[in-house]
Amino acid sequence: MAQSLTLSKKQLKTLLAIIHRELQTTNKKLQKIKAQLQTYEAKHGIPTSKLIKALQNKEKWPLPDNADLDAIEWEAYARLYVKLTI
Repeated sequence: MAQSLTLSKKQLKTLLAIIHRELQTTNKKLQKIKAQLQTYEAKHGIPTSKLIKALQNKEKWPLPDNADLDAIEWEAYARLYVKLTI
């Protein structure tokens, strides 16, 4: 059963301010994550989507052997970006 909530104008204004602040914070995080993803893409010459697909399918991927730590961080940033944009 659905219930309704009644807010005063002041409460509504406060709630909207909180939501706006959270959206700004999330947008800043997204921009930082996107910049990091672009850094990895430029460094290794492949798009993030290709890395994620290769990891999910347990395929070999075209990064040098010493890029394992990059791949772990890169995948984590990619998954975080996806979660924040859904």
